[in-house]
Amino acid sequence: MAELLRKASKHVVDRLVHTRELGVIVPLVVIMVVTGAINPIFWSSANLFNVARDVSFLLILSLGVTLVMLGGGIDISVAMVATLSGVVTGYTMVNFEFPVPLAILAGLGTGLTCGFINGFVAARLGVPSIITTLGMMFAAMGTGLVITLGRPTFGFPDTFLFLGLGRIAGIPVTVLVALVLWFMMFVLVHRSRLGYWMAAIGGNEEAARRAGLNVLKLKWLAYIISSFYASISGILMSARLGVAQALIGWGMELRAIVATIIGGTSLFGGVATIPGTLAGATIMGMLTDILVLLHISAYWQDLAVGILIIAAVLFDTYRRRIRFIPEFAQRLVQSDVAVERPDLALVFKGAGLSTDTLASGSKNHEPILKMRGITKYFGYVHALDKVDFDIYPGEVMALVGDNGAGKSTLVKIASGSLELDEGKVFMDGERVVFEGPRDAASRGIAMLYQDLSLVECRDVAANLFLGREPTWWRWLVDRKRMFEGSQMMQEGVRMKIPSPKTTVQFLSGGQRQGVAVARAVSQGASILILDEPTAALGVQEAAQVEALIEELRAAGCAIVVISHNLFHVFSVADRITVLRGGRNAGTWQKKDTNADEIVAAITGAKILKSTR
Repeated sequence: MAELLRKASKHVVDRLVHTRELGVIVPLVVIMVVTGAINPIFWSSANLFNVARDVSFLLILSLGVTLVMLGGGIDISVAMVATLSGVVTGYTMVNFEFPVPLAILAGLGTGLTCGFINGFVAARLGVPSIITTLGMMFAAMGTGLVITLGRPTFGFPDTFLFLGLGRIAGIPVTVLVALVLWFMMFVLVHRSRLGYWMAAIGGNEEAARRAGLNVLKLKWLAYIISSFYASISGILMSARLGVAQALIGWGMELRAIVATIIGGTSLFGGVATIPGTLAGATIMGMLTDILVLLHISAYWQDLAVGILIIAAVLFDTYRRRIRFIPEFAQRLVQSDVAVERPDLALVFKGAGLSTDTLASGSKNHEPILKMRGITKYFGYVHALDKVDFDIYPGEVMALVGDNGAGKSTLVKIASGSLELDEGKVFMDGERVVFEGPRDAASRGIAMLYQDLSLVECRDVAANLFLGREPTWWRWLVDRKRMFEGSQMMQEGVRMKIPSPKTTVQFLSGGQRQGVAVARAVSQGASILILDEPTAALGVQEAAQVEALIEELRAAGCAIVVISHNLFHVFSVADRITVLRGGRNAGTWQKKDTNADEIVAAITGAKILKSTR
């Protein structure tokens, strides 16, 4: 019995922690049932309609905040942007006699302008989002006070008031608008490429950039959408109250943020749940109504909000630090088996690439990639000094050197992740200037980074297809094809991973390395750069990577391998280039050198000849 209870409690905790919506939906249901039992008026239609209207405004604000937080930012200006949009809409209707549609457009335009400024300052100029949006919060509030001179604006036409007070098929207009916006945000976050990309940025911004995503534009867009949602909320709020006032939304930004966090969106970015935001906004929106029905002083409301803020952040922190592995992501126990031959055709099929990619390329006498005089500075540090580097089709080139020799810097320049300060890069004899990783990838260069560049809060499939998700209707992610393709890619590279749906944070170090290797190989590049590909692997897994390298070489792929393991280097390389102190120390054919000579080149030591 005790064992049964232990397993049941573990299962409940597992579901609450890892199914984020349940962590707020369950408390929401309990709160509603308890409140209704104490005071049945809670379930009256009049009360539920009022609560639904109040929740609608907060929900719309929270949806915009959710998108920004998904990308790793925060927007505390939403309430004042909403208020300013309502002020502009009401003021133009009353004082300038704008038609209702034109006045609403003016209000929406005001919100979009605020979002554009937030995005420019936070994304383009790099100012922390909390500082940017704090400044916008006070700027929007001040602008509203200047416009209205601190006085309320009222006397709106009935057609405008209908937006806040009217009903369609018995349902309040505000509720219908909120539900439509909720559905749009659900599709955007959970089904579209934009949502996948925002999650990648919030989970690992550098990995997203290396995958070719335009991080700046995506973050900018998130702030614009957030302010657009806020402006709709503010306009509906003015229509509901029949008045536009510069301070009408004061304090709602904190409630929107709390609703978002307790709904399951991570304060640290990378994870969001739109159903959870709905539940969180419902709890926060019902708070005042519940206190009144339970005959509790309204002065307790702010205390309750403060407690919810702390509790929500603590729970989110606990959820990030949790160490146990849920049942759906148990690690595989891999028995010792012989090294299997990789199936590149299956890898490329899973990635949606033509098998023509496997066409064996004969070794040419001209290098496919040629780098000349490459120089790179990091402040006062001279990382690379006039380095030359060549790689030929169907060749494995090992790049070795001590820590800080410049190996990773050189290949990051080759992959478009870093800009060179001096020098030239040629591909197939033509000079190229990479504008970023996506540009390099489009020219046939793929890279496995030393830090793996994985988004740990996303699943294996999302990482394998990061930046190249299969879609239908151009923007909606084809999740079924993505999971099926991921399974093929895993089987093709012979990496043992529990499931494409497993979150990366639950994988072992070797399994994460396998995911990164599979992603690099599956791009079908003509030049593949592997930075420490066996660093986290055991003997068997390392041998599997070596077999994969042999298959790629046979397919005509040019491969650059960075490794400190000289045994691995001599087992796979055709040529070996040594860097020392950011300079060329020499290049050798493997058959013409040995480990002692390479070590001497790495350290700058001289080889002592035997006296015997």
